[in-house]
Amino acid sequence: IIQDSPETQEIFENFSNLQRSDSRLRYIRERVGKGGIILRSYRLQEEILYHLVRERWKIEIPSSVVDKLILYVHNKFLHSGVKKTLHILKESFTFKSLRKRTRALIKSCNICQRVKGGTYLHAPALSVPSDSPRNLVAIDFYGPLPETPNRFKFIIVVLDIATKFVRLYPVIKASGAAVLDCLLLDYMPRYGQIRKVMVDNGTQFTSALWRSKLRIANIECTHIAIRHPSANPAERYMKSLGQYMRVALFHRPHDQWHLMLPHIEECFNDSYHTSTQAIPSELFLGRRVEREWDSYFPVNIDRILTPELLSQEIAAATGEARRQSQLRARQEDNIHKSFTEFGEGDLVWIRARNISSPSARIFHKFLPQYIGPYIILRTFGNGSYLLGT
Repeated sequence: IIQDSPETQEIFENFSNLQRSDSRLRYIRERVGKGGIILRSYRLQEEILYHLVRERWKIEIPSSVVDKLILYVHNKFLHSGVKKTLHILKESFTFKSLRKRTRALIKSCNICQRVKGGTYLHAPALSVPSDSPRNLVAIDFYGPLPETPNRFKFIIVVLDIATKFVRLYPVIKASGAAVLDCLLLDYMPRYGQIRKVMVDNGTQFTSALWRSKLRIANIECTHIAIRHPSANPAERYMKSLGQYMRVALFHRPHDQWHLMLPHIEECFNDSYHTSTQAIPSELFLGRRVEREWDSYFPVNIDRILTPELLSQEIAAATGEARRQSQLRARQEDNIHKSFTEFGEGDLVWIRARNISSPSARIFHKFLPQYIGPYIILRTFGNGSYLLGT
C-alpha cells in the first residue's frame, strides 16, 4: 500500500517544473505568462498553471505524472473504485483523458482483482429516509475477527443515514452495553444528540438495559424486519468494510486489524459517496476535507461551510440518494445476470477457499478472495475449462 512516499512529495514540490517539462503545458504557460495571447480559461498562480473547468480553477496535471497521481489516490484510499478516485482527483486537478486513464489503471490493478468479489444481483435496497445529521443512525456489528492484543474481536459500525458518515469502534464483545458506551461516551459528546437509532433484532438490542439507557438518553429505537439483515443500512457497508480490511492487511498480521480502522474511516468519510454524490465528512462535520496536496498549492475555497450552504448540500445529497434508490428499483426488472464465456488463452482468477489459522494469525475474511491468474488451456462448454499455470 503506497502512502505519502518521498516520490509523491517530490512530485508536489516540483509540480511547476513538471508542468514546464510538458510540451503542451509549456506552450500554454509561455503565452499566459507573457500576456501575448490571452487564454481566459488559464492562469498562473505561484508558478502553477490552472485551468478553469466548470467555473472552478483546477491544476493541470503534466502527462508524465498523471498515472502516478491516479495510483497514489487509488492506493491511499485502499484501492478505491474508478468513481471515487476520479472525484477526489477532480477536486483539485484536471487532465484531458483523466477518466479513461483512471479506468484503465484500476481495471488492471492486481490487488483489486484479488480482493474484490464479483457483483451478484439481489432485490434493490430501498433508501431509508433521513434529512439531517444524527436524525437517524444505523448500528451493526462486524465480526468476530481475530483477537487483537487488546482483546478486541468485533467492530461496531455506526452509520449516519443522511450524510453516510461512518464511525468504526473496536470492542471486546458484541453487546448492547458496548454500543451504549460508544454512543454515550464518545459519539454524542463529540458530535451531538442522536434522535433515533436503527438496529437489528439481536438480543443486544432488545434487552431491558438497552431500552432503559436509550430512554434516559432521549434516543428513539427502531428495529429492522426479522431475518432480513440487509434492511439495515449499516449492514450494506459490510462488503466495503471487508474489502478495505483485505487491502489494509494485505502484508500485515491479521490480528492488527484494529490499527487500520482510522485509515478505513478516512476512506469511507473523505471520499465521494456514490449515492449522495457528496463527501460524508463534509456534510456531517460542516467543513471541507483537507487533501495532502493542499499544503503545496494555493487553496481557493473556504474550508468552513456556512449553515446555509451546509443545509443546501445536505438537501441535495439526500435528494440524490432517494433518486438513485428509485432508479435502482426501476432498473431492476431490466437487469439480468450475463453468463461470461472464456476462450482458450484467457487469464482468469479462481475463487479461493480460505481457511483461518489462529496460530499463523490469519483470518479467512481478510485473505484475498481470488487466486491466480490461471490460463485456460481448453474449453468444454457450459462453463467448464481445463486450467494451467
